Amino acid sequence: MKQNATNAQQADQLAHKASEVAARGGAVVGQVVETMRGIDERAVAIFRTSQAAHRGAPAAIH
Repeated sequence: MKQNATNAQQADQLAHKASEVAARGGAVVGQVVETMRGIDERAVAIFRTSQAAHRGAPAAIH
C-alpha cells in the first residue's frame, strides 16, 4: 500500500514536470512564430521597395 502511494506521488511529480516543460516549449514556439512573422514582414517591405525602385517610383513606407 505504501509503495503504491509512493509510486502515485512520483507519477504525479513527473506529470507536473512534463506539463511545465510542454508549457515552456509552447512559449518558445510562439516566440519563433512571432520572429518569423517579423522577418516575413521585413522581406515583403524590402521586395516592395526594390520593385518600386526598379520602376523609378517612390516606395511606400509602412
